[in-house]
Amino acid sequence: MKKYILITLISGLLFSCSEDFFNKETDEQILPNEYYNTYLDVVTGYYGIFTFAQQASVNLVVMNGLLSDEMDVTSQASSSMNQLNDHNVFMGNSFSDPSIFYKIIVNSNELLLNMEKVNKLDKDFEAIDLFYFQGITVALRSWAYLNIIRLYGDAIIVKDNLADVNSAFSAPVKFDDMIDTLINHVKPYLFEDANLEAELFIGSYSVNKEALLAELYLEQNKAGSADSAAKYARLAIHSLDGFSKDIYKITNLYEEEKWINIFIGAENNLLEVFTAAPFHLIRISITGLKNIFITVTRLNRL
Repeated sequence: MKKYILITLISGLLFSCSEDFFNKETDEQILPNEYYNTYLDVVTGYYGIFTFAQQASVNLVVMNGLLSDEMDVTSQASSSMNQLNDHNVFMGNSFSDPSIFYKIIVNSNELLLNMEKVNKLDKDFEAIDLFYFQGITVALRSWAYLNIIRLYGDAIIVKDNLADVNSAFSAPVKFDDMIDTLINHVKPYLFEDANLEAELFIGSYSVNKEALLAELYLEQNKAGSADSAAKYARLAIHSLDGFSKDIYKITNLYEEEKWINIFIGAENNLLEVFTAAPFHLIRISITGLKNIFITVTRLNRL
């Protein structure tokens, strides 16, 4: 119930702006430790981080498609896209720029630094809410690190929100060590009771921690990693009982169905999962990518 009230409040704020909202002259900045005071502040802070994740996802879809040759470019493609298509990427490529992932990391650190204070100030932000939002924020940050090391082989751990010149950084951490670190970051925030987590669930903005752990274990080159990956993949599917299974169409209700009926035939199936790019029946596409590139079907060559 709490989450629906928050959605209403946020919508009201968005559509009730005064003329001052568009004034480009800024007053003194509000510091993070002054801003975070209520449950609503935590939610809007998390949504703010997610906007960076949305842009990062667009970059990942384009990189994955063009570097794997599953996509092709149009005549209007940017130089960054053409570089990816030619597998010849230069410094400054807008899609391979890691800064978008570090924006997720830095802003996640800022939110995590201020959550416990909100728990003390706002009685509606209870201990279970603190645990939930810490978990999905750590998971989102870990997802950013995972993509950095997949793309570049190592990552620098940012230890705070870069509020001053004394901010702490680690030396570059290699791929295997980073995977172990991320697993240790995420696992403490798993819920034993999936129904309790479902009550706190804030929709598609929430990160499925079990699915993330499955990915991390797939990347871990150790004995037993494959078994752990399979375990968390199963838990990810069942973590939101009914909801996830319906979206991914893995129940026996669909085993005799044709592909087109599974994914676009049912009137109540408004949102479908297609890898990293969701497809929406009503709005056609929520990724904004169809005007940037075209997908092609490549024929097998002899």
